[in-house]
Amino acid sequence: MSLPAPRTDSAIVAGSKAKTKPAEGPLMDRWAVEDNVLLLKVLPDYIATAVGHASVLAVNLISAKDLAFSVVRFFSKNDTLINYYMYHGGTNFGRTTFSFVTTHYYDEAPLNEYGFQKEPKWGHLRDLHSALRLCRKALLWGLPTIHTMGKDLEALVYEKPGTSVCAAFLTNNDTRVAATATFRGVEFYLPSRSISILPDCKTIVFNTQRVTSHHNARGYHPVKESDSGNNIL
Repeated sequence: MSLPAPRTDSAIVAGSKAKTKPAEGPLMDRWAVEDNVLLLKVLPDYIATAVGHASVLAVNLISAKDLAFSVVRFFSKNDTLINYYMYHGGTNFGRTTFSFVTTHYYDEAPLNEYGFQKEPKWGHLRDLHSALRLCRKALLWGLPTIHTMGKDLEALVYEKPGTSVCAAFLTNNDTRVAATATFRGVEFYLPSRSISILPDCKTIVFNTQRVTSHHNARGYHPVKESDSGNNIL
């Protein structure tokens, strides 16, 4: 299967049974598909998935904001299942390692090889999935509709007719300029290239560009090798 040339930014590759076509939107739409994607394989450092029998990797590092945008956009497009690989990092004893980090396997995972949280990625994904859970009834039983709110602005709405079950995803696809969008008579501020989740179609509980988790840091300390062997002091 021939694939369109990849874009140079951190991006996602989406696959399905349907034929692919070059995408026009940001990040999630690097390769757009005409039918729903059954499974998306997300690497919190870079992203990969299968398109037919092909597998493609985008090697650029991806931030917590871009990762959240990709995941929310995937679900907002009425898709089904997402798989993080790897969510928990590991250790390669004496084997190949992650760039610049000895013994680590996949250092950009939300949990590192010792099970410690890597912020802000871990916390941002936690908040993201908490918001998605609030939308579960609308996503499972609601009817999806798309509304244009202006240039590069759209609202993806899931609503069950005759009930109060409703969830909305307000998207600003402009990669540089923030915007104020009017949705159901109310104005909402949308940062550039972001998606806001409204589990009741009224209140924003999560935005992919607003990271509330603090960054954590780690320190490295020099060690010396003992004269008796390979024991490290």
